Amino acid sequence: MLWVGTDDGLIQLTQDEGKTWTNVTPKDMPEWARVSQIDASALDAGTAYVAVDRHQFDDLRPYIYKTSDYGKTWTKLSQGIPDNAFVRVVREDPKKRGLLFAGTEAGIYVSFNDGANWRPLKLNLPTTPVHDLVIKENDLVVATHGRAFWILDDLSPLRQDSDEIAQKDAFLYTPSPAYRIQAGAGGERHPSKRTGQNPPAGAVIYYTLKDAPKADAEAKIEILDASGKVIRKYSSAEYNTLEEPPDPDDKKPEKQLKPEAGLNRFMWDLRYEEAHHVPGYYLWEYGGGARGPVAVPGHYQVRLTVGAQSQTASFDLKLDPRVQVTQADLEQQLSLLLQTRDELSRVYDTVNQIQDVRSQLFGLKRRLPENASTKTIVNAADDLEKKLVAVREGLINLTISANEDSLAYPPQLDAKLAYLAMDVGTADSAPTEAEQKQFEKLKRQSGELIGRWEDLQRRDLAAFQKLTAEGSLSTVVVPPPGRATDETLPAH
Repeated sequence: MLWVGTDDGLIQLTQDEGKTWTNVTPKDMPEWARVSQIDASALDAGTAYVAVDRHQFDDLRPYIYKTSDYGKTWTKLSQGIPDNAFVRVVREDPKKRGLLFAGTEAGIYVSFNDGANWRPLKLNLPTTPVHDLVIKENDLVVATHGRAFWILDDLSPLRQDSDEIAQKDAFLYTPSPAYRIQAGAGGERHPSKRTGQNPPAGAVIYYTLKDAPKADAEAKIEILDASGKVIRKYSSAEYNTLEEPPDPDDKKPEKQLKPEAGLNRFMWDLRYEEAHHVPGYYLWEYGGGARGPVAVPGHYQVRLTVGAQSQTASFDLKLDPRVQVTQADLEQQLSLLLQTRDELSRVYDTVNQIQDVRSQLFGLKRRLPENASTKTIVNAADDLEKKLVAVREGLINLTISANEDSLAYPPQLDAKLAYLAMDVGTADSAPTEAEQKQFEKLKRQSGELIGRWEDLQRRDLAAFQKLTAEGSLSTVVVPPPGRATDETLPAH
């Protein structure tokens, strides 16, 4: 079956590969109209959509026709398109029945009810003539006249849109399949603003809110693996502390989640939770080895919680089709990366505990009067602090505060763990034997240093607590793992 539209206003149809033709031109087709484009439906053999153009006769009105019976009858569809926006192309979404896109002289229009009504689909698209468009899988690709090609990434929200969604306080759309593509995920480096940008690498998550959450109402997005375990969480009440250090002039870093009224788009970068961190500590691995590992292909879920309402949607993560690697290899890689991340977290938890105890010692000494009765406690505090610093210096080098500092100051155990994670995650492949052995070596070293810290707690810190208790002073306590102090200490 072939449809043909001509420049002199006729539509012809053959259903026998061109042996015979039938004139199926709409009866109310304007005289000498140009049939700009015909879109044969992918969902119904007898349905076609036709864009008609008469601007060369100074007729700028939009003409769109639809037939559902092989051209026997036609319906005119133009409600909602301005009278001065003539149409060059109309396309049906191949997956969602009734979802249409029209390219006009003044941009793109969309219909959710098979052309009965149209509304503009502008977003950041310039007001420009649209000569053609095509739907490629989940994207809408647009050819403009003189204003470049444009792509609307991911049509999932449009395909799932309904009147019922508009009435809900919150709604989570089912995400499209995501692809585990690591090449180029670091962002564009082109200096020109005119250069097109690739969509961000990761899973696109759309949700809509009738109203923005109140200041005291937390909104959360959680990513769950196939077993239902939460592997990543984002909150509107927390700050993303492992991104690039904020500008000193900024009062606060960016929040992880910033929900607004209307449609919201969020990108999961396909990574698990990152390692814990040390406040005020900057090292290059925060952009690499301390990041969470990339998830392996499989089945995942996203859970949106706004106030007391919670919704969950499933989606699939697929392997980059250009990569040839087994699932087993990727799972081995993920396992080692998670172990390395957890070991790095143990190191930073220990450093935070040590720094917190040092901060308490510093505050205690600052409050003590300078006399002979306090000299014993001051000396004991100084001795304990030296031992704390000796353990900490094997775990981390706090002298490093910028990228190039690691060239002048030797990175310690944390940097070695982070670099190992960067090395293991460099390619989509199973870890090498050397990488496995290096991890076991670093894990032993980490255990030894953390063991020294535990010994300090049992002996030296316990003795110091007893000493301060006898002097009726505040007891120094060890914070739980994961707690980080923001106290400013006099020296590293």
